Amino acid sequence: MERFIRPEQMGTPRGKSKETAKKEIADYYADKFAPAIEEADMFPQKESYDEEYDNEQQQEVIPDGLISTSVFLKENGAEYSREIHNWYEKAMARRNREGLEYERFNGHFFEGGSSDETYLFGDKKKGFLLGYVRYGVFIPTHFAPKSIRTGYELMKELGGNDKLPAVMSITPDLIQTIAKMPEWHVTDLNFLSNFRGEQVDKMIVYNSHPNVQNLMWGLVKEYIDERDNY
Repeated sequence: MERFIRPEQMGTPRGKSKETAKKEIADYYADKFAPAIEEADMFPQKESYDEEYDNEQQQEVIPDGLISTSVFLKENGAEYSREIHNWYEKAMARRNREGLEYERFNGHFFEGGSSDETYLFGDKKKGFLLGYVRYGVFIPTHFAPKSIRTGYELMKELGGNDKLPAVMSITPDLIQTIAKMPEWHVTDLNFLSNFRGEQVDKMIVYNSHPNVQNLMWGLVKEYIDERDNY
């Protein structure tokens, strides 16, 4: 397991300010992922961050191996989005979780409801991982395999993909499965995320793309900020 440091592991006393703790985290991640990046870049002011984010959105590089959901919809029709949703619902039910209803799922991925452009990884034989791209990294958020077996194959295929960098935030119940795949690397960086009004603990994993650790630098910043805001 890849080890990501936490404030308490740095010996940070509880009495230290939040800004001091953030600086220590920033110093560690700067050494690990981007040695040339200064601490000021790790936690930019909101105004400069918003401008930087807008530029990144305009210049986002889409890795090979992804299918735009809008292109998929045009080529396959609206009925196929319902089929993908059925696979997604079954996958959620196997985990005893309630997924998004079809209208919200379809609106988010196939009708422009997401603030980010959305993409598919996979095919009609195995099913799909659906998500978005940030900093040139694919971030799957929804899992729609045709079966348990093809779901495992999809995960291994994305994990070992040397052309498509990928990072996932997953719940603890999936960590044991992912940890058994050598193609995926589990960190101990965790944060709270809101899922259907419930706060859910998530951990970060990344695939075996040769440059993924450098590319995920921006995501690490976002996850730290999100974690510290709870």
